[in-house]
Amino acid sequence: MTKTMATAANNNNNTNIEDTIDSREFIANPRKVIAEKLFTAYGFKSVSAATSSALEPIDGDWNLSKVLKKSISESEEEEKDATKTTKWLSIPEINHADGKGVGIESVPEGKLCRFRCVVQDMRDPEYYVGCFKSKRASSGWQTTKFAEHGGDETSRMEEEDDEERLFTFENPQQQSSNVRMWERKVFYCVPIPGEAKWVQERDCLEREDTHSNGDGVVDFTSIGGNTGASVGGGSAKKRTREENNEEEKIKDDKEAKMKEEKNEPAKSEDTMEAMPINGSQKTEDFTAMNNKNRNKSFARETLDEARNLPLPNDQRGPCIVCVYDSPEDDEGDKENNSETMNSATITNPPSRRSSTQLKLNDIVEFYGVLSLNPEHAAEAFGNIGLNDSIEEDGDGATTTQPSDDDFYGHAERAALFPASSIAPRFHAFGFTKLKLEDLVLKTPAERYLLDEEENVKEASASVSVVRPFDAATTNAMCEKMIDIFTEALGGDKVAASYALFLACARIRLRTDEFPVGSLCVNFSIDCALSKEDGESKRKRNDNLVNALASALQSLCPATACLSVDVPSLNARTWVPKKDYDRNRLRAGPLQLADGTVCVLDETKLQTGILAETGVKNARAVKDIIQMQKAEYDFDYHQMSLPTDISFVAVSEGKSILFSEDTEGLVVPLRPTKNESNTTLLYALDKQTLDDMRTLVAFVRNAPHMDISESCGKTIEASMVQKRQDDPKEATQAKMHSWLTMSRLQSLLKGRNEITVDSWEEIMELERTVKNRRRVL
Repeated sequence: MTKTMATAANNNNNTNIEDTIDSREFIANPRKVIAEKLFTAYGFKSVSAATSSALEPIDGDWNLSKVLKKSISESEEEEKDATKTTKWLSIPEINHADGKGVGIESVPEGKLCRFRCVVQDMRDPEYYVGCFKSKRASSGWQTTKFAEHGGDETSRMEEEDDEERLFTFENPQQQSSNVRMWERKVFYCVPIPGEAKWVQERDCLEREDTHSNGDGVVDFTSIGGNTGASVGGGSAKKRTREENNEEEKIKDDKEAKMKEEKNEPAKSEDTMEAMPINGSQKTEDFTAMNNKNRNKSFARETLDEARNLPLPNDQRGPCIVCVYDSPEDDEGDKENNSETMNSATITNPPSRRSSTQLKLNDIVEFYGVLSLNPEHAAEAFGNIGLNDSIEEDGDGATTTQPSDDDFYGHAERAALFPASSIAPRFHAFGFTKLKLEDLVLKTPAERYLLDEEENVKEASASVSVVRPFDAATTNAMCEKMIDIFTEALGGDKVAASYALFLACARIRLRTDEFPVGSLCVNFSIDCALSKEDGESKRKRNDNLVNALASALQSLCPATACLSVDVPSLNARTWVPKKDYDRNRLRAGPLQLADGTVCVLDETKLQTGILAETGVKNARAVKDIIQMQKAEYDFDYHQMSLPTDISFVAVSEGKSILFSEDTEGLVVPLRPTKNESNTTLLYALDKQTLDDMRTLVAFVRNAPHMDISESCGKTIEASMVQKRQDDPKEATQAKMHSWLTMSRLQSLLKGRNEITVDSWEEIMELERTVKNRRRVL
């Protein structure tokens, strides 16, 4: 019996080995603990009832979830202990590891870390070498799970003599009896688009001043240009030599591609006429055609294109996340998906930690380790001889060229296995799905440790139980937030109320007709009321839009800002589009997390011609405003995905994206001051600002509110009267908007139910806006 098997056999009787694992040791080097303790204890099963000497390695959880939960819990306890100056159990977030530096360089190698992100694309599953056996008689099975085998320190066999290595990573199929192939799910994940800096700093050990963007200037993302940054993503990072080299070469590559296409015959290689009729030549011709496709020249991508972020110029980085499901989860999924399944026969439901629970645009927080060996990752996945296909550029950078046995085309391989500087691989031990409000209301440990029973209990609790502040404090904070938006909107207090409602709105119910709870607003600037010249008017509009965006960003967890003009609309598609050459979903600026507030700046919109792409983009925004659905483009079909994005558009005159036929509310602005600013916002102390953010998150996450009997009768009579007075205005969608704002008004005023006062306050706002709209 080998040493490893003997250890496994002895540990089979010990069911509590995970309780003996030190959390400090696990957080510092989790893969070592998994390989030496959990795998040897729980990674085998006996294949013979008569003897325990024949042990077969098995894939599974290996009680890793218990060890992870214990480590996260102890890390939370250490964070709360003010007497400990050194935080040995801290678990950094890879894009904001120490509160100072941003990026994977700040994360200690091999340490347990977090990655808070959005699922941007779902890739095909990978088969990988889960464990292997050495030729040495004294050695047994070794696991390479949670690693890129052949590349990571814990997964490479450091044999003194290479000839004694039984398993070679280049050709694992030859040693099938000594290799076990397992499966993992792969997701391309990006940092939460537009995530506010104060959210990122909230989880750090050294919490600095959370007044992000203190200068009050917001750079809007310009889709058609090379400049601009998202509000939440921070400023654009300094251009690297690699990026400069990409930019210099892309023009030459495109010109070479155009010459190549010009010299090639117009006949398509994919048409039926191009296929051979003779069966004996079919294989040879198809092989030649596949080699031609594989060696096809593609224009080099810019760094932003390779990172594939919804909002460009975000200095935070994406990751390729590998999720490892246990076989029990897969069996439960198959059982629940069977044709004979019904609600009474679900005996093994999928775990909420299973990758089957993840879908596009989900907000997820992963716990795991980073892997920075992309060449070995590519080699492990398939027959990709990268050792013979790496060429060096003139500046020292390396690019991969297709080899004869390359399973993928060059473009697809570059997207699947990018350099670590573009998208490192992240091996997840566990994860939890989030809402944006969780980033404000819960600590990282609370987000992970809160189980489903507590979630259900919290969701069904009454408003009075979960309310963070008393009625008087809530009402006072509501008035302060209205004052902040009033100042940002040039003294317009009516419009400020709508801005606050927008910041607090979330979808509560989806019906076939429309999403209940969605709220989108168009702040319209009446140019006829202004006597300023062109430059003064432009400066005033910029100040107003920047002030509004800064105020929203300071209160909302995620805020995206987009410039709406003809070049931006025509530049590229705003909704995700499938790139079949690279086999990935190309991100668009409308691929945002649920709960994001998107500010659209239409003040720079000038006369021009919208191309087909521009028309599709404008229609996509209108569809999201009206139905909260986005049509993802897969060329051969369109896939509709639900969204929850609150849009606020600032325009001169009526917006091209809003109309009276949609739920979007058109609010004409009536500024009373010469300029817009955020003086009140940045004069607030940190505690007051944190309390406001907590209140906004609570209102967004608040459960259903009851309507008192007297209020119900008042609302019913009011709606009947309005429908009689103006049937075109009192539409079903508009009435739902009124009810939504009445509910938000009650929550922001500290009331326990929707009252007559809340309804009357909303009706007064609507009357004021209607009078303004008559002269627009």
